[in-house]
Amino acid sequence: MPRTPPIGSAVSTTTAHSPRRRRPRRLETIVLVVIGLLVLPLAIVVLGSFVPSIPYLGLGDLASGYAGWFTLALLVLAAGAVWLAARRRNAAQVVVAAVTVLTLLGSAAMTARLLSTGAENGVTINPLAGPPSTTSPDETVQYSTHDGSPLTASLWRPAAGSGDAPVAFFVHGGG
Repeated sequence: MPRTPPIGSAVSTTTAHSPRRRRPRRLETIVLVVIGLLVLPLAIVVLGSFVPSIPYLGLGDLASGYAGWFTLALLVLAAGAVWLAARRRNAAQVVVAAVTVLTLLGSAAMTARLLSTGAENGVTINPLAGPPSTTSPDETVQYSTHDGSPLTASLWRPAAGSGDAPVAFFVHGGG
């Protein structure tokens, strides 16, 4: 026979299987999966920027024009991932939070490197402006070959008569 609680004692009316209790956990799981799916490609791009020798990860040149946006997006994602991990310290939540925070730090380092390179050379860079140009280059030159494949550089020149202009030279030795 089940024991009845003494009169006047607090009795919980919810159980472990209550739909009320499972809904937030299901939502947390969905948010965690979305954060993980959004962070994974950003983590690969950031990793490729720091370790260009890993094949197929040499995407750092793509990231440089968007480093500021990557950092802002990762800041939001890291806040969400850390919040989830703090609510319920589940191993998956802690891993996603750790990867997100590490990716945020890497992206912040990329942005800082971009800004410091510009400052050292007297160029003001807006990290949220995106890539410098989406127009076709003025000229593409071949500067070398590797295993029979041409290595080229795209050149964008300032408008004629604009005087001296700063030069940004970006080399990525990616894979």
